Parts: sequence; structure tokens; C-alpha cells
Amino acid sequence: MRMPPPFRREPGFGDPRDKELYGRILRLVGPGGAAFFADACRVLSSDPPFQAPTHLIGHCLRELDGSIRQALGPLKSESPTPAEETDDCARQEGHRQDIESILVGLGLELDGRVATAWFTVVGLSGGRGLAGLAHRRGLSVPRPIDTQTRTLWDDYRLVLDAVLERFEAKFLPVMETLDRFLAEKSPTRKDGDAIAQQLPRHRPPLCTSSHDWKTPSGSRCFGSGASSILHRTPF
Repeated sequence: MRMPPPFRREPGFGDPRDKELYGRILRLVGPGGAAFFADACRVLSSDPPFQAPTHLIGHCLRELDGSIRQALGPLKSESPTPAEETDDCARQEGHRQDIESILVGLGLELDGRVATAWFTVVGLSGGRGLAGLAHRRGLSVPRPIDTQTRTLWDDYRLVLDAVLERFEAKFLPVMETLDRFLAEKSPTRKDGDAIAQQLPRHRPPLCTSSHDWKTPSGSRCFGSGASSILHRTPF
């Protein structure tokens, strides 16, 4: 099934930094994450304002954060598997480990500004975080955009900018090289070995439309450690 474009028209952004971030999210995470970000921008800058703006922004950014962590999941550093999440404390600890692992995989400090901002945004450092922003308070009137909402927005924009810039700088050149290999119509064992030597330890899976590149299961998407699974039958 064909994926629809994220927008029927190019979304407008009041801040040029948001337009740049949108392009980076679209490029590195995909149209789903980009759509959530663009809608959050639209709600934040709407005039006249939406009737429930903070809740809409909170839901959009929660979905975006899940998309970011899923897209960067293969880059995680090795860490112990968290215990089964049976309560809120366990879920919060698993969430923290998830973020910490990505930060380490990208070479970002766990006590640095980006980590502090990320933990604050998702509610792991006190405060309401995105969940508190998204959920209503009983039958109360929806909250308007306030200083706390804008601070949370600025903090998350800092996280997105730093994390995606580091991801793109660290992995995109390698991925472009590998894409050139995977476009080869008649690959050899030597090509497979060359790809394996250039694979980062933690990275997203590679996919190719060529029927000549296969794994033993017949898939044309390759995870890390491809030296033992990239092959063509016959060579």
C-alpha cells in the first residue's frame, strides 16, 4: 500500500529553525514523525488559537518522541535488558534507560544539557512533561499555551536539533556509501565483504530493491553484522 504524503501542501513555519527541523525529521525519521512535528508547530503558532492547544501539542510531541526513539533504536549502546514493566516505576526506568542508551550511542553526555532537557521533556526529572501536557484535568477547561508550555517546546527543540544533527553527521555518510554498494546489480562476495567492513556497530537496517542482494531468509533488508549474511546466489 502506498504511503500518502505527509501534507497536501508544504507546511508553513513561523520560525526558520522549525522548517529546518521538519526537513531533518522527514529525512531521518520519516513522514509520520514529520507530520506530528509540523502539526505541533501549526497549533503553537495558530491565530486564532486552537481551543485545546497544549493538549494537542503534548499528544503530537509524545508521538514524535516515540518515533524518534524507534528510529534511533538500532543505535543504542549495549545495556542490560530492563525488567518486565509491571508498574509505573518500572516503565519510567525503562524509558530512562531507553533514552540513556541512545545518548551514549550518539556520544552525548548523560549529564549534559541535551540529556537534562530530554529527561525534563518526557517527565523523568519532575514536572508535568509531555504526558502532563497532553492529558486533561477532569472536566476543567483545556489549558491555554503558557510559559511552561513554551519552555517545554524550546527544550524539546534543543533535543531534536542535537540528537538528529549528531545522528545525521555520524551515520549518513556511511549510509550513502552503503546505498551505492546496494545499488549494484551484479554484486560479488567482495562487495559483501566491503559493505560489512563499513557497517557501524549500531545503525538502522539497510534495504535494497535489488533482487541480487539477499539474506538467507530471502529478505532484502540487512541488519548489522552483515559479513555473514550478505550474499548473492549464485556468486
